[in-house]
Amino acid sequence: MVSNVLTPNDDTQKLVDLVKQRQPDILITLESDDKWEKALHQIEADYPYTVKVPLDNLYGMHLYSKLELIDPEVKYLMIDDIPSIHAQLRLQSGRVIWLYCLHPMPPSPTEADKSTTRDAELLMVGKHIKENKQTAILAGDLNDVAWSKTTRAFNVSQDCWIRVLVDILSIRFMSAIHFYVGRWIIFSIVLALR
Repeated sequence: MVSNVLTPNDDTQKLVDLVKQRQPDILITLESDDKWEKALHQIEADYPYTVKVPLDNLYGMHLYSKLELIDPEVKYLMIDDIPSIHAQLRLQSGRVIWLYCLHPMPPSPTEADKSTTRDAELLMVGKHIKENKQTAILAGDLNDVAWSKTTRAFNVSQDCWIRVLVDILSIRFMSAIHFYVGRWIIFSIVLALR
């Protein structure tokens, strides 16, 4: 489960309740800060593996996992205050795969004039996936669309099967889970789940 919570959103309990109801193996929160970390403490008994990067700059990130995380790392690939989480994940079958959690800066008048840093971060992770030659999951708010040059370059650069999940959201406002739908559609590129 991936949730872009929107840092100023105070309705934390709705996400906590949703996680308790759905019981995902993995929860990734984006734009999560100290307030969100404190609220999500309620679920930690069910999620023994965590990586927490609370930030109040709209780029905080938290990872909660029921599955073993092997050597998780917080990396700042392009910009000093925009993290990504890279880890290996041991599935219930015992198989080990890679997990990459990203939320690169979008191109917008208020953030970046061009998509250069976002594109570079996505392609850098794509290169790492290709070099590892292992199954991987890339999840998060990638601030890109499925038909962009970067996504196509990412797809072409992979020697393995790629399934692109495009979540075209209807415009709706959920107080616990905020999705920005406008020029960008939130999507995840999944290389395999199990």
